[in-house]
Amino acid sequence: MHAISSAASPTLGSWYQWQPPDLSNTAWSMARLQFSDAPLLDAIAAASSKRISEATPQNLAITAWSYAQLRIFNAPLRSAIAASSIARISDFKSQEFSNLAWACARQKILDPPLREAIAAAARPRLIDFELHHISSLAWSFAKRQVFHQPLFDATASASLALLSELGEQSLSNTAWAFSQLVLHNPPLLNAISSSSIPIISESSAQSLSNTAWSYAKLIIHDAPLLQAISAASMRRCHAFPKQEIANTAWAFAKLMVADAPLRHSISS
Repeated sequence: MHAISSAASPTLGSWYQWQPPDLSNTAWSMARLQFSDAPLLDAIAAASSKRISEATPQNLAITAWSYAQLRIFNAPLRSAIAASSIARISDFKSQEFSNLAWACARQKILDPPLREAIAAAARPRLIDFELHHISSLAWSFAKRQVFHQPLFDATASASLALLSELGEQSLSNTAWAFSQLVLHNPPLLNAISSSSIPIISESSAQSLSNTAWSYAKLIIHDAPLLQAISAASMRRCHAFPKQEIANTAWAFAKLMVADAPLRHSISS
């Protein structure tokens, strides 16, 4: 990657030589490898901003995702992507909506016009989204504490229709998004619980703790779900990161569940 950076940097000044797919793919590759080269990324940002009118929704979303993944905020590039995305929003596909919203959440960007454009365009099409993109979109809005009633109503309807196909991370993310905004939706949350229990043993530490935290935040005492989370957590608690241990302990305490075996596992 260092060799590519050294070779590319001198030519990036001639921005017209680089097509938007080349620029976005280079940024994506750097983000995937967590390789942050400030001069090269600044040059990609400048070139991308100048050719933004030629960028496809995929190019826009990939570029936004890449800079967010590397935690690099470039104001001119962000503004150019936002304006072009709003103009092209009806052409976005599910992954592009998901990536763009995630990038805004990751970089703590509150852009009401872009947010409204994403919500308005995505809402009527959620039922056709890939499953993890539905939960990712909800997570992104909730992460920035943005409550958009029509979008979350549509998220609940689409999730209920497709719930049997959701994986453990999507189930956990959906529950987290609704609890983060303190949205009580009993049909959805009951269905998430029923779908989570059979696969709880396969869940990651983060999914287990986030699910427990989400139901506790909403003061939902779902005994079968809590028992399943407890059993799965006890088997792997020794390997949990500190944040997951803290969230799990908080959830059971919040719900006043005196689970002695789990408490012993956590303290050990």
